[in-house]
This record gives sequence, structure tokens and C-alpha cells, in this order.
Amino acid sequence: MSDNDDKKNPPQVDTKRRLSRRNLLRRLGGQHEDRPGKAAMGIDNLGREADSMIREQQYEKALAVYERMTERDPRHREAWRYRGWCLIKLNRPAEARDALQTLLKSHPDDGHALLYTGMTHAMQDDVELALDVWRRYRDYTKVLIMREINLMLYEADQDESLQGKDLIRWIEDAIRRQEQG
Repeated sequence: MSDNDDKKNPPQVDTKRRLSRRNLLRRLGGQHEDRPGKAAMGIDNLGREADSMIREQQYEKALAVYERMTERDPRHREAWRYRGWCLIKLNRPAEARDALQTLLKSHPDDGHALLYTGMTHAMQDDVELALDVWRRYRDYTKVLIMREINLMLYEADQDESLQGKDLIRWIEDAIRRQEQG
């Protein structure tokens, strides 16, 4: 085979295996989404309904929907994440941690679950445990949040007087700024 044959017949690229930059970053950060199967198609409509409830700060109603979603499809990552988020917003950190631990068993590097689990520890003023969880947080699509966590870790190394409520305020502010872009 000559060099001219290589130019005429370039190697075939398996387009099904190619990743977009965004998905590559998500995979590197443990954020790759599992696609729900055909049986879970109705769950997507429930998810949109619950997402709208969260935007309207109707956390109790959204929680009920996410609970239904996780019962129907126990592998639905986003449902577990937002179930934990609703429980955090309803000031139920122990229940939130249980939901998030369910997700972390199958996806130990899930950035959202790690972020929210750290928040549950901070809510109960267990600063050291919150910081330990956040040390594992890697989501390269959420640079502002990662920066704030690194700043908190630095502050904790410099000053032993950090309290859980301070960490919660710091993280919630970072989440809000990240969402605003």
C-alpha cells in the first residue's frame, strides 16, 4: 500500500464513539449522564414538571415528583440529585444525605452528589466532614464552584473557626453565581 492509497482512503472514524468537548469534560469530571431507556421516557416529563417546581421554590411538591421518579427508575441520576437538593432546601439534611449516598454508591465521583453531600454535613455543622467530601469534588464545567471550594479549603487550613453556616452561605452563593453565568 502506497502513501497515495492512504490519502484516497482515510481511516474510518467511529462517529458513535466521538465525544463532544462538553461530554468529554463531563466524563472527566464524573458528570456523564446515563441515557434513560425507553421504559423511562415518561420520567422525562415528570422531570420537567419537577424542574419547574424547583424554579418556583415549591420544594415539597418537587420532592414528591423526584421520589416517584427514583421509585420508577432507581438509576435516574438527576432525580437522585434533585431529590437531595429538595431535601436540603427543606432543611432535612439527614434524609438528603441518604438520597445522595444512594447515588454515590453507583457513581462515586458524581459532582452534584458530592457538592450536596458536603452541604448536608455543613448544615449539621460538621465542617471537617463537609470539607473532606468537597476535596473529592471535580466538575470542570463548574469552575466558579470549584474555585470557591478551593478557597474554602485554603481558609480552613489557615483558620480553624469556619462554621457550617458560613460554608453553606459560601457554597450557595457560588452555585447562584455559577448559574447566572
